[in-house]
Amino acid sequence: LLITPIEKETRRKIWWGVYTLDRMLAVALGRPLAIEDTDCDVEVPVDVDDDKLPEYFQGSMMQSGPSLMRGFIELTALYKIAGQVLRQVYSLDKCKDNLEPEKRLELQRAVDNLDKTLTKWCDNLPVMFKSQPVTEKQVSMGAVLCSHYYSILTTLHRNLLPVKSGQPVSPSSTAKAVSTARACIRLAPSIKNVVPPCHHLAFFIQNLFSSAVVILLYAMHVTDP
Repeated sequence: LLITPIEKETRRKIWWGVYTLDRMLAVALGRPLAIEDTDCDVEVPVDVDDDKLPEYFQGSMMQSGPSLMRGFIELTALYKIAGQVLRQVYSLDKCKDNLEPEKRLELQRAVDNLDKTLTKWCDNLPVMFKSQPVTEKQVSMGAVLCSHYYSILTTLHRNLLPVKSGQPVSPSSTAKAVSTARACIRLAPSIKNVVPPCHHLAFFIQNLFSSAVVILLYAMHVTDP
């Protein structure tokens, strides 16, 4: 198309914004995914903030260090993993009340592999979005990434929580679901001060409620003192 590089970047950002929103809604509301990864060939945006794009496309040397756009790119990568969680852990053949031993083993293997993928995503996150933010916008972006990470990690493991007495318990997933739920609850007092009213805050409130339910289920159905 005869459009400018900046216009192309804008269209890419719109697409990936729609993509992540679709997956946020799927995770929060249990809806099916509307977008298959195999049908998507749009490149991710360049790791350059909007105000620097004219210089970037003119070939100017850019300052080193992650941009805020890097946070958006990381969020996109996180929701690609979320899509795998929904397809591998919440598919119809994995959500039956009484799974065959072979299916249960297959489910646990998928959960363990996806847990490692999420851990790797978190480990590779730039430090300015984790422990060393410099600006208020970096603090805000870090809080958003953290809240969505907790949401997807809880979603991954909560399917293995017992919901009635006598149900088989997966010790590792049960512990992960509860510890992540507690981490989400601990995040609540600070996130309201750094994330402005927006859809990210709304999804966090949804996850906060889910975290309370996870801990309640654990208290009701797990005999671990």
